[in-house]
Amino acid sequence: MSRQSSFIRLLRYMSRYKLLYVGLIITMVVGTFLELSIAWFLSLITNAAVKGEVEAWSNLILIAVGILFFLVLNSYADTYFKQKASLKVRNDIRLDTLDHALRLPQSYYDKNYSGELLARFTSDNQAVGEASGNIIMGLLKNPLLALCAFIY
Repeated sequence: MSRQSSFIRLLRYMSRYKLLYVGLIITMVVGTFLELSIAWFLSLITNAAVKGEVEAWSNLILIAVGILFFLVLNSYADTYFKQKASLKVRNDIRLDTLDHALRLPQSYYDKNYSGELLARFTSDNQAVGEASGNIIMGLLKNPLLALCAFIY
């Protein structure tokens, strides 16, 4: 089995939960802009400190609290969507794997070790589930963040 076909099979599982992945894309874009807003905010603080604008500090503190609030809210939503998508994909793969394993003839189980089969059911499934949540979104977010930072 080639890597491409494995990735396409994973995409088929992921495509069942399009709304979750739309939510992940939204939180990814919002998170990117919030992370870039920190750089903008630090430039405001630096300018106010250099110019000695003491009266601007109260507004800057409110901006900082607002950015922090939205960062926490977005991070919570992002983590929730990633975990939920990963859990649903892992569960679907686990059910399909079990269904396939139940259809195998007894001779297959005589030739293969039970520990290897158990590893397929648990650790491999966990790795694929992580790939469907955290890893794929990270592969999308990092270039987007780099591009937006370069534009900023």
